[in-house]
Amino acid sequence: MKLTINGNYAVFNENITIKDLISRQFLRMEKIDFSIKVNNNKIALDDYHTNLHDGDSITIHVNGTKSLNLSFLKNNINKLQYVIKKLKFLIGFINIKIFIFNKFKPYLTLSTNNVSKYTFFTPNNTVLGRSQHILSDEPDTIEWINSFSKDDVLLDIGANIGIYTIYAGQIGHKVISIEPLWSSYAVLCDNIILNDLTETIIPLNLALTDRSGIAKLSAPSIDAGKSHNSIDNSVFASLLVEEKLAMNIMGCTVDFIFKEFDLPSPNHIKIDVDGIEEKIIHGSNKLLSNNDSVRSILVEVSLLETNQCNNIIKSLSQLGFSLESSQRVKMTYIDIRKLDGLRGSGGMLNLIFTRNQR
Repeated sequence: MKLTINGNYAVFNENITIKDLISRQFLRMEKIDFSIKVNNNKIALDDYHTNLHDGDSITIHVNGTKSLNLSFLKNNINKLQYVIKKLKFLIGFINIKIFIFNKFKPYLTLSTNNVSKYTFFTPNNTVLGRSQHILSDEPDTIEWINSFSKDDVLLDIGANIGIYTIYAGQIGHKVISIEPLWSSYAVLCDNIILNDLTETIIPLNLALTDRSGIAKLSAPSIDAGKSHNSIDNSVFASLLVEEKLAMNIMGCTVDFIFKEFDLPSPNHIKIDVDGIEEKIIHGSNKLLSNNDSVRSILVEVSLLETNQCNNIIKSLSQLGFSLESSQRVKMTYIDIRKLDGLRGSGGMLNLIFTRNQR
């Protein structure tokens, strides 16, 4: 049967009614407000069951507008189908890229004497270098972590991408890992998941200082793994060749997080914060003076900041801690003649403090 619909010819292999014509099978117009004429005679709704005949001329009006142009609809449907086809191709291409990225995502897997295997996500060369040289860059830090008793808890302040956090976690220690720069914190979280340590490590994206409130974070780069970041104009702020990042973030004290959060008490504290070590120690007074569970503290300082080193020694001495050299000699100040007896590298110095016997 041949019909003319809004000036366009349509051929049907069977007899149909007006209701059939507007049904889902053909025009799919059940939910559209329209009127219809057959051979210029307006058809009432009650007559939609009427059979159409060969040669009938049908005119359809939608919402009182101009006649429905079926060729226009057809062209747009074709365009829509083309777009859908392209979208399916694009989605497929994206899924392939995601699969390839996940399959060949930059990972580094290492083994040590204590750990059978641990894995790091390495999105850039800085992170790759930190991961590759975990044992050689700071052997004293590794030795210090290896000296912990079973089930000891480490508070890692300035964890960066979590090199020592992961190391400590893999040999059985719980870790509270704190990193303010979001890019490094994101990689830290990746590394925790990669090494199946989500039940062992608690990561916190905070800036620790000597007060609770808004703190200013400055950094020479937004890339993960970079150092020389500055919180509230630390002594490292003057070393920023070019400030790529300056923003306000949440800052608080160590005492605040242990008062407000349900965190396990640390037995050891590592502080690597590029110049605000004194502020963090001042913000830890209650934890360090009232909690005998803290047995040792490792503080990384710059050899260029001798006064700062001595201030840290003085502050921790007042809280009941003594500085030890690599020969386990108690020290009350930094003597340039004894620096060779201390452990550190790259212009930085690791000061390790132990709690005095009471």
